[in-house]
Amino acid sequence: MTTETLSTTLDGAAVQNGTALVNPLRTKQDFERMRKACEKDLGKFHGDIAKREIHWFDPKLNAWIAYSDEKQKWTGFDAKTGKPIEANYPESHAPWKVSFDDSRAPFYQWFKGGLTNACFNEVDRHVLAGHGDEIAFHFEGDRWDATKNNGKGGPVTAFSVTRKELLLEVAKCALALQSLGLKKGDRICLNMPNIM
Repeated sequence: MTTETLSTTLDGAAVQNGTALVNPLRTKQDFERMRKACEKDLGKFHGDIAKREIHWFDPKLNAWIAYSDEKQKWTGFDAKTGKPIEANYPESHAPWKVSFDDSRAPFYQWFKGGLTNACFNEVDRHVLAGHGDEIAFHFEGDRWDATKNNGKGGPVTAFSVTRKELLLEVAKCALALQSLGLKKGDRICLNMPNIM
């Protein structure tokens, strides 16, 4: 299941191509089957999920890729142009060297050698997939107005932010940080109050 093809119903259920997607854990037997698969090979279990649910950067292709069960191939986006691409890799391909490294337990490493980016996975890929006009989140400020909503009250400031608007705000923030001289590898701390 990839998030590019998902929409949400009013009750919060995920829908893919008109078909409701449900939690695969419907019974205790389902749970036991998945638990045993996880115990048998922790890296494979989580790797199979990660290659489908997360886009990984492939330096050789200069692209962000994920495995599509629907298309039965690796697909993604060119990192420079954002255009859709298909990667000529087998399903067994892994965009990392080791999915789970427990050689220095308890200092475990996940997806060693893999390259991904939380912001790309949460924002960019949805816009590139054509979901830029969907609501990313609803913002409500801290201040409350008791007279709103027929006396029930409501936030003084409230508005919706689309995925495309969020992408633009993230880009503006990145440019502002770069203009301060920050570069790759720098460590910073941001105070993020309840503001946009």
